[in-house]
Amino acid sequence: MMKPTNVGSPPAVSAPASVLSALRRLAGAARPQEACGALLGRCEYGVWWEIATIITVPNAASSPEKRFLIPAEIVRSLERAALDSGLQLVGFFHSHPQGGACASATDNALAWPGYLYGIVDALSGDLRFWTLDPDRATLLEVRTTIV
Repeated sequence: MMKPTNVGSPPAVSAPASVLSALRRLAGAARPQEACGALLGRCEYGVWWEIATIITVPNAASSPEKRFLIPAEIVRSLERAALDSGLQLVGFFHSHPQGGACASATDNALAWPGYLYGIVDALSGDLRFWTLDPDRATLLEVRTTIV
């Protein structure tokens, strides 16, 4: 993967079609619960992200049909797995089983700066990526390029 040259441009993400297809399949298969996991690749947090692969994890939320939770110890193991494969943990993904690929108020409230968040509409397969804006007030949609 090569470093994008979009400095000064809106944030952007690139990903292989196979990764995007896998995210859509996982979302549909997990219904009525939310699928979730990690996005691994390379990035300059908050500016550009390249997704190389994904790792799915069990949804640990007490109401997995309404939200997702990835415990801290799992995040640490995901970071180690990324480093072991020469990649970075660039973000996370989850699905909305009842539809919609837009960031919810809960998604916004729980987002961390710099990370990329993929949200899949489990009904239609619509897939969008988001990142927290510099003011940390809201999630902004990130332009996606298929590679």
